[in-house]
Amino acid sequence: MNLKTVWTEGDFALLMSEEPEGYSGNRKYYGYELRYKGTPIFQGSDYSPSPLHGPHSKESIANLLGFLSVKPGDVDPEYFEDYTPDQMRFVTEHGEELSVHVYDLEALVNSYLGRATGWLVLLNGKPVARFPRTESGYFRATEYVEQLSPDDRNRGRWEID
Repeated sequence: MNLKTVWTEGDFALLMSEEPEGYSGNRKYYGYELRYKGTPIFQGSDYSPSPLHGPHSKESIANLLGFLSVKPGDVDPEYFEDYTPDQMRFVTEHGEELSVHVYDLEALVNSYLGRATGWLVLLNGKPVARFPRTESGYFRATEYVEQLSPDDRNRGRWEID
């Protein structure tokens, strides 16, 4: 599993596979690893993001971290039956802190430069242009990226979200 870091905050880091690790029907499943202070806590290849968002988008990251931050008292005890002692210790001691980071990430997603009303062109995750959230706006956003010079295209990862 080839993983890359997609999110960090303090002592937490989330890594995900760049390409799907598996398929089931139309669903794509990605590998992931949540680390705390460099130590892997959760690992798997069973995360299937919403088809509405890219696998490494802020929405998908917040969704996956939401599952990984569940702690005793949030859900029925059966949820934790397959957790290792280290995973139980982690969610008991650090689940609340991770939940706060998830909340902050979700708040950012929901207020992200009026994202609900526009298409954003992102370079390495940072907005560089915005277009109306219409079909023609989407095509204008793709034209914006397609018309970049080769030097500009090689500056990093371009996305439309």
